Amino acid sequence: MAARDDHVSARPRAGRPAARRAASFRRGFRSHHPLVLVVAVVLAAAVLVAADWLVRTGALTSVPEGRFVRYRNDDNAHVTHVMAKLRESPPAGATIYLLGGSAAMESFLSERSLGADVGRAAGGEVGLISLAAHSQSFAESLALVENLPQGRAMLAVGLAPMRFTNGPGDDAGLLYGEPFFLRSRRVRALLTDQPVSLMPVDTVVPGVLRYLVGYVRERRHDDLPLFADVGYNQHYTIDGPLHSAAEKYEMASRDVAEDGTRYGEYADYNFVVLEELVRLARERGFEVVFFDQPLNEHVVGATWAGIVPSYRRRALALADRLGVPYLDVAQRVKLDDRDFLDVYHLVTRGRLKWQPVFAGQLGAAVRRGGLVTSPLAGAADASAAAAAASRLGATASSPTGGGQ
Repeated sequence: MAARDDHVSARPRAGRPAARRAASFRRGFRSHHPLVLVVAVVLAAAVLVAADWLVRTGALTSVPEGRFVRYRNDDNAHVTHVMAKLRESPPAGATIYLLGGSAAMESFLSERSLGADVGRAAGGEVGLISLAAHSQSFAESLALVENLPQGRAMLAVGLAPMRFTNGPGDDAGLLYGEPFFLRSRRVRALLTDQPVSLMPVDTVVPGVLRYLVGYVRERRHDDLPLFADVGYNQHYTIDGPLHSAAEKYEMASRDVAEDGTRYGEYADYNFVVLEELVRLARERGFEVVFFDQPLNEHVVGATWAGIVPSYRRRALALADRLGVPYLDVAQRVKLDDRDFLDVYHLVTRGRLKWQPVFAGQLGAAVRRGGLVTSPLAGAADASAAAAAASRLGATASSPTGGGQ
């Protein structure tokens, strides 16, 4: 019988040199010889150092963001990717960086529209980049500030009850690449004075490894192809469906109880971190403003069991002492329950109310800070800002997914 031209016949068979080498290689993994173990440790260390170098040098920007995110609303991966791009190509002009939690992230229509509105209000061109992400702590914001590129910039720092509830142990992951692939000497210095156990060396490798595991898990969970470009959706939702009154009440009651306990325990620590953030920003030549993030006061009341007036009083004292403008957007925008998806996140009708006032106050702060150098025709016009926000609201992308 004539021999078949079968690709299977090209595979190594037992007894061939390739098979013997493969078997020998596999036996090496089972070896307990000290030299073999040393070589394995050296190889593993080399791989980890290489991964650390690739992340720190910004090589991940070669990966499109839609392939890099683990799921479509992966805001922490988005921030990581943005920071790498900023390191690679810093903004040329005046820039506002928005720092805060998901309530800040969901308070405006888009970075482009908010930046345009701020520019009109400021009378000059201003870029706006959101670095807000769900449950972002002040220590996470501090790490971002430390890693921003030099330039004319203003930091808009969102305040909310839950931003004062992280403890040192929650923030320790920042030293090991979680949730961002960044290093921060300021965070380490702060945590060194806290009762928390820290590794002696900072490295992003643990965070990278957890990211990779999460990447595979989340892609499989959402039935998304591995390495496919799925895009990134800034908003969890556009218009709902809104949570029911019962669902909102359940969420608020649970969070008020937890925040009350953790605020009492960790508020002092978080105000130390917030002050360090302001001082670092000033050292780097950045302007800083505070603002209160949207909070649905129609569910369990405006005080959030006393936390809101407490943190505002202390934040106002800190702002006065350090000369930080404290915007009063939340007090000027009349939001009702229908403006919120749940307890924290605005939908389009709420963003249309919030964005013009927010842009107007940011623009005024930009003018006072002297960041504007390129005048715009028409200068500040609040009505034009509101009209622009309304027009852009109709064109905002409609993402899917959820989360807080």
